[in-house]
Amino acid sequence: MQKKTKRKLNKKRFFGLLIFLAIGAIFITYLLNLKVSNVLITGTSLVSDATIIRKTNLRDYPYYKDIKKKDLENEISAIPLIAKTKITKGLNGTIKIMVTEEMPLMYFENTNKIITSANNIYENVKTNKTTMPTLKTSLSRETLELLVKALKKLDNNILNMISEIEYSPTISTEGKTIDDKRFTFYMNDGNIAYINTINIDKFNNYLAVVSKTMDTYGAGVVGTFNFDSGTSNVVFQKKDSDSSGSENKL
Repeated sequence: MQKKTKRKLNKKRFFGLLIFLAIGAIFITYLLNLKVSNVLITGTSLVSDATIIRKTNLRDYPYYKDIKKKDLENEISAIPLIAKTKITKGLNGTIKIMVTEEMPLMYFENTNKIITSANNIYENVKTNKTTMPTLKTSLSRETLELLVKALKKLDNNILNMISEIEYSPTISTEGKTIDDKRFTFYMNDGNIAYINTINIDKFNNYLAVVSKTMDTYGAGVVGTFNFDSGTSNVVFQKKDSDSSGSENKL
């Protein structure tokens, strides 16, 4: 018969396993007792950090184990002007909240409502209305969506120059609508611009067109610009003292 050999206990492996299990137990205990100690919020300019903290239970410094990341992201994303949220949790007790905000596009005249780049309408939201155009005309949902889609194509510096917006469809003498995508932009430099949303990309050249106008008529000249033409030309009508005006293609 073959003699059975007794296996010796490998003390190094045994103690290594004990150390590994001890470290694992300590780490698990650490995680179970870890509380939020710091909250870092990035990406906010319109929504205050305090608003986000108040909306969540983070101000109570909860245990990590009680934080469900997905639920917290959805809760923060439900705050007006916040488009999406991403959260990471560090092992030092730090919660990082990365926020992407919607861009306010217009302020509805005589109301506390604004509309954003996501085509969402919010009421009684604290934001600086002086930096966005005022919509002076009541629009159908379809026309409003058309306008929002157009304004999103404008550079921010051009959008911020628009003071007021009016819906100005072209109507024939017979009362038929010729152009139902036409708007009037009242600019904060004193000029007026007519624009068709189909040709909205042309309006990003507004500053260059104004500069060319000043080269022709002199600094300080104001008037009406017609960007709604189907051609690349922009027609300018100078505002004269007798209000008769003089036209020039730019």
